[in-house]
Amino acid sequence: MNLTIDIGNSFIKTLVFEDTIPVYRNVSETLTSVHIERLLNKFPIKNSMLSSVVEVKKPILNALNKLPHLKKLTASTSVPVKNLYETPATLGKDRLANAIAGAFLFPGKNVLIIDVGTCIKYDFINSRKEYLGGSISPGLQMRFKSLHQFTGKLPLVKESKITELTGRSTVKAIQTGVIIGICEEMKGFIHRYKSKYKSLQIILTGGDANHFAEDLKLSIFVAEDLVNIGLNEIIRYNIAKRFQK
Repeated sequence: MNLTIDIGNSFIKTLVFEDTIPVYRNVSETLTSVHIERLLNKFPIKNSMLSSVVEVKKPILNALNKLPHLKKLTASTSVPVKNLYETPATLGKDRLANAIAGAFLFPGKNVLIIDVGTCIKYDFINSRKEYLGGSISPGLQMRFKSLHQFTGKLPLVKESKITELTGRSTVKAIQTGVIIGICEEMKGFIHRYKSKYKSLQIILTGGDANHFAEDLKLSIFVAEDLVNIGLNEIIRYNIAKRFQK
């Protein structure tokens, strides 16, 4: 069994896989030694892999040290895709893992992954399993906060279901501007990729994905745990390589 850990800006996702099937899933704000010990007692974990977009704090590092054969995804990790990013050392490991998961879930297709979290990340991997890169823009909460912090009078508001195009109060005007703006941004990226690449599969993931899946009104595959799926594929790929030697 393989343990995968995705440390994001807000949450830590922990999934255990039996081959390609997830048999355990946990989402929390931290990771403790007790949690790791319980997993090791419950599952015969042989391999584990970590992806982190933040500096890992010491208590979490202490917990991770209990894991067998823990590997951290880095620019030098052997992966089952060709990485054509010009600056691989600066590439977010979650972005690479997402692309690997996309190639695994939809083999032989061009895949655009839209990860809607703290930032909105667009990542493209082609049908030949070549990761080309993508785009990054501010996420939902970042846009709300920036309007409040960089202006003198605009309030800090929260997301809400949009029922009208025209916001009839300042709060609703901000909500429509941010939420509809993100939807139109996504549609624009999707349109541009579809006009350039045939047989394009769209994957929507990330903490705020469900806010936009319905509004996009497109044939989109929604995946909650894409980074973890990608990490598991990296483990499986490297195990296969060892057996081939």
